[in-house]
Amino acid sequence: MGSFDQTDLALLAVASFIAVVVLARLMRARRDQLLMQVRDQMERERERKLTEEKRQQKAATKAERKAS
Repeated sequence: MGSFDQTDLALLAVASFIAVVVLARLMRARRDQLLMQVRDQMERERERKLTEEKRQQKAATKAERKAS
């Protein structure tokens, strides 16, 4: 195991390169997946806040009409 010839080193280099490329692709895919999850979560929260604000405005308008 102590002596590597050029063929062994070339195979090791190719295998290492392939491993790094595959790992980078997997990491990028996971990052994209997480970004989509966070964006979806942000959109749902934004919609929830808008709905809540509309509900509060409606309630305030009703209260003003009753007070009048």
